[in-house]
Amino acid sequence: MHLLRIKNLYKTIIKKPEIIKMWNNNVNNLTIVEKNETERRILVERSFCDEKGKRVISGFLLIKIIDNICKEKDLIKFRRALERVVKERCGGNYMEVEPILIAKDFEEKVMEFVTNYNKLQRRKPIQLIKNIK
Repeated sequence: MHLLRIKNLYKTIIKKPEIIKMWNNNVNNLTIVEKNETERRILVERSFCDEKGKRVISGFLLIKIIDNICKEKDLIKFRRALERVVKERCGGNYMEVEPILIAKDFEEKVMEFVTNYNKLQRRKPIQLIKNIK
């Protein structure tokens, strides 16, 4: 991951959406489709062109950026946002959304929840990324 100061990470992604190419693999096109500046949360749509050149949506990245330590209350808000995205955009299919939390660090309760959540086979695991100050 690019080394960015976490306090500027949200603004950097919004101003320079090409930064999300760190999750790109040359097959997918990535587009920011929602952003919530208050929550510092971004929804990125992944798509590709099929053999006829038609754009096909292939899933989403839900990214939440927390300036400091990710606490249980932050995780609860993120889970609500994830549930909303899954319901509204994916017909209830959790496998279509890659949840990503970026924070300075993570509380033990958050780590425990994510470990248990990630054991579920019908959902993509929550990715936790520790970033610099």
